[in-house]
Amino acid sequence: MLKAQFFIRENNLVIRFQGELDQHYIEKMRVKVTELISNYKIKFLIINCSELDFIDSSGVGFILGRYNQIKSANGEIVLCEMSEFIERIIRISGLVRICKIKRTEQEAMIYVEGQNGKIYQNAI
Repeated sequence: MLKAQFFIRENNLVIRFQGELDQHYIEKMRVKVTELISNYKIKFLIINCSELDFIDSSGVGFILGRYNQIKSANGEIVLCEMSEFIERIIRISGLVRICKIKRTEQEAMIYVEGQNGKIYQNAI
Protein backbone atom coordinates (compact mmCIF):
# COMPACT_ATOMS: atom_id res chain seq x y z
CA MET A 1 0.00 0.00 0.00
CA LEU A 2 1.15 3.54 -0.73
CA LYS A 3 0.28 6.68 1.20
CA ALA A 4 1.51 10.17 0.46
CA GLN A 5 1.45 13.55 2.15
CA PHE A 6 1.69 16.66 -0.01
CA PHE A 7 2.93 20.07 1.11
CA ILE A 8 3.16 23.13 -1.12
CA ARG A 9 5.23 26.14 -0.19
CA GLU A 10 5.60 28.85 -2.83
CA ASN A 11 6.71 26.94 -5.95
CA ASN A 12 7.95 23.89 -4.02
CA LEU A 13 6.09 20.61 -3.66
CA VAL A 14 7.14 18.18 -0.94
CA ILE A 15 5.89 14.60 -1.12
CA ARG A 16 6.38 12.24 1.79
CA PHE A 17 5.80 8.68 0.63
CA GLN A 18 4.93 5.84 2.97
CA GLY A 19 4.85 2.25 1.77
CA GLU A 20 5.62 0.91 -1.69
CA LEU A 21 5.95 3.01 -4.84
CA ASP A 22 5.07 0.32 -7.34
CA GLN A 23 2.82 -0.40 -10.31
CA HIS A 24 -0.26 -1.03 -8.14
CA TYR A 25 -0.51 2.56 -6.93
CA ILE A 26 1.45 4.58 -9.45
CA GLU A 27 -1.34 5.69 -11.79
CA LYS A 28 -3.36 7.57 -9.16
CA MET A 29 -0.16 9.13 -7.86
CA ARG A 30 0.93 10.17 -11.35
CA VAL A 31 -2.37 11.94 -12.02
CA LYS A 32 -2.40 13.70 -8.63
CA VAL A 33 1.21 14.92 -8.76
CA THR A 34 0.95 16.00 -12.41
CA GLU A 35 -2.10 18.12 -11.54
CA LEU A 36 -0.37 19.66 -8.50
CA ILE A 37 2.71 20.56 -10.53
CA SER A 38 0.60 22.16 -13.26
CA ASN A 39 -1.95 23.92 -11.07
CA TYR A 40 0.53 25.40 -8.60
CA LYS A 41 3.35 26.11 -11.08
CA ILE A 42 5.72 23.90 -9.12
CA LYS A 43 9.39 24.36 -9.96
CA PHE A 44 11.01 22.16 -7.30
CA LEU A 45 9.82 18.72 -6.24
CA ILE A 46 11.20 17.26 -3.02
CA ILE A 47 10.53 13.57 -2.48
CA ASN A 48 11.05 12.43 1.10
CA CYS A 49 11.75 8.69 1.09
CA SER A 50 12.11 8.18 4.85
CA GLU A 51 9.09 5.85 5.02
CA LEU A 52 9.36 4.43 1.51
CA ASP A 53 9.83 0.66 1.79
CA PHE A 54 10.12 -0.27 -1.88
CA ILE A 55 10.32 1.21 -5.36
CA ASP A 56 10.10 -0.72 -8.61
CA SER A 57 10.66 0.27 -12.25
CA SER A 58 7.26 1.95 -12.47
CA GLY A 59 8.22 4.06 -9.43
CA VAL A 60 11.47 5.01 -11.18
CA GLY A 61 9.38 5.84 -14.26
CA PHE A 62 7.10 8.01 -12.11
CA ILE A 63 10.09 10.06 -10.93
CA LEU A 64 11.47 10.29 -14.47
CA GLY A 65 8.11 11.54 -15.76
CA ARG A 66 7.91 14.20 -13.06
CA TYR A 67 11.51 15.18 -13.92
CA ASN A 68 10.47 15.84 -17.52
CA GLN A 69 7.53 17.93 -16.29
CA ILE A 70 9.65 19.89 -13.77
CA LYS A 71 12.51 20.34 -16.24
CA SER A 72 10.23 22.35 -18.55
CA ALA A 73 9.91 24.91 -15.72
CA ASN A 74 13.71 24.94 -15.27
CA GLY A 75 13.23 23.20 -11.95
CA GLU A 76 14.71 20.20 -10.21
CA ILE A 77 13.79 17.10 -8.24
CA VAL A 78 15.45 16.54 -4.89
CA LEU A 79 15.36 13.13 -3.22
CA CYS A 80 16.03 12.94 0.50
CA GLU A 81 16.00 10.70 3.56
CA MET A 82 16.58 7.49 1.61
CA SER A 83 17.32 4.14 3.22
CA GLU A 84 20.36 2.27 1.90
CA PHE A 85 18.02 0.00 -0.07
CA ILE A 86 16.13 2.86 -1.76
CA GLU A 87 19.35 4.77 -2.42
CA ARG A 88 20.85 1.70 -4.09
CA ILE A 89 17.83 1.43 -6.42
CA ILE A 90 18.03 5.16 -7.21
CA ARG A 91 21.75 4.86 -8.02
CA ILE A 92 21.35 1.70 -10.13
CA SER A 93 18.47 3.26 -12.08
CA GLY A 94 20.56 6.31 -12.96
CA LEU A 95 18.18 8.79 -11.32
CA VAL A 96 21.18 10.28 -9.46
CA ARG A 97 22.20 11.88 -12.76
CA ILE A 98 18.99 13.91 -13.00
CA CYS A 99 17.95 14.34 -9.35
CA LYS A 100 19.73 16.09 -6.52
CA ILE A 101 20.31 13.95 -3.43
CA LYS A 102 20.15 15.48 0.06
CA ARG A 103 20.44 13.76 3.41
CA THR A 104 17.45 15.41 5.12
CA GLU A 105 14.27 17.20 4.10
CA GLN A 106 15.59 20.33 5.80
CA GLU A 107 18.75 20.23 3.64
CA ALA A 108 16.55 19.76 0.57
CA MET A 109 14.42 22.79 1.51
CA ILE A 110 17.50 24.95 2.09
CA TYR A 111 18.85 23.86 -1.29
CA VAL A 112 15.67 24.67 -3.25
CA GLU A 113 15.13 27.95 -1.46
CA GLY A 114 18.71 28.86 -2.38
CA GLN A 115 17.89 28.00 -5.99
CA ASN A 116 14.88 30.32 -5.69
CA GLY A 117 17.23 33.18 -4.84
CA LYS A 118 16.95 33.11 -1.07
CA ILE A 119 20.26 33.30 0.72
CA TYR A 120 20.81 31.98 4.22
CA GLN A 121 23.56 33.32 6.42
CA ASN A 122 24.76 31.53 9.48
CA ALA A 123 24.58 33.55 12.68
CA ILE A 124 27.97 34.30 14.14
